[in-house]
Amino acid sequence: MIAAATLIPVFPPQVIPRLFLIKGVRAALGIPFSDVLRRLYVGLDRRSASALVWGIALSVSHLALGLAWYLFFVMATRPLQGRAAPPFRWSDVPHAGVDCAFVLATWSAIYFGIRYWRRAQAVNAQLSEAVHQTERAQLAALQYQLSPHFLFNVLNSIRRSIIHDPARAREAVTRLSDLLRQTVYSPPGERTTLATELEWARNYLGLEQLRFGDRLDVAFAIDDSAAASQVPSFVLHPIVENAVKHGHRDARTPLSIRITARRRPECLEIVVANTGRFGHTTNGADSGHETESGKRSGSGGVGLANVRKRLALLSDPRNRLVLTQRADRVEVILYLAQP
Repeated sequence: MIAAATLIPVFPPQVIPRLFLIKGVRAALGIPFSDVLRRLYVGLDRRSASALVWGIALSVSHLALGLAWYLFFVMATRPLQGRAAPPFRWSDVPHAGVDCAFVLATWSAIYFGIRYWRRAQAVNAQLSEAVHQTERAQLAALQYQLSPHFLFNVLNSIRRSIIHDPARAREAVTRLSDLLRQTVYSPPGERTTLATELEWARNYLGLEQLRFGDRLDVAFAIDDSAAASQVPSFVLHPIVENAVKHGHRDARTPLSIRITARRRPECLEIVVANTGRFGHTTNGADSGHETESGKRSGSGGVGLANVRKRLALLSDPRNRLVLTQRADRVEVILYLAQP
């Protein structure tokens, strides 16, 4: 049909309708031959044919169907041309058949391009779903992870408080119950509100205060707009645990932990700060330094590494974790993208 359009300036106006009719018949006759090719491709694909079989099948089928297409076209259009029809010569068949075969080959190339593009899209969708399922599995593992050592220490603290401070023991049991409920029975989800994360942090730190008493000081400074923001589920869990574990190992007594959160334009900023120094060695030398990426030895261990992996899975460059040393305080800063 494109060829017919290019020939319009060459032919007189009265011939143009018949020209388009003849070219239209040729195009229509090509459709069933292209369908034969499609069925051939489906059959070879189902049989997982080798590259050699594919090459032979493509070459033979294009040439054979090209010749057949041309012969059918000649038989169908000769009555339409009447006396103007040129005499049929067998010597013209090879050249004309190759022309038709080239059209079929081009059509096949488009077909394979579309088919493999669709398959690539399907593979990408499966890969994305696999990554999504992996993230959910990691989240579920994190959610159901409660340190036996922490639980053992809390129960011992409650046991000691039952006689000397029953009210404190009852409060600890309530906090432990709430913590277990959140950890074990909350349905795994990709996102939750910061208020929910803070409820877990308050229960956890309240139980740690029962163990350490005056040696642990906790403070929260949360903007109202920040509390309603959406965050990845259990994103605070490893950061708060990390602050208690490494802070008590490295910090002066008492250990002070401060959690702040505020909304910025298109971003939620969460800061978990604890007294102490990261990278503190046994001889008192400080092997750490301020870093915007936190990618260095001794920069938080497995807990913060897992948080970085979770942020990477969210595929938004605005989500990042920064670990810094400010005077005698270690700060873990989370930047979480918001709508």
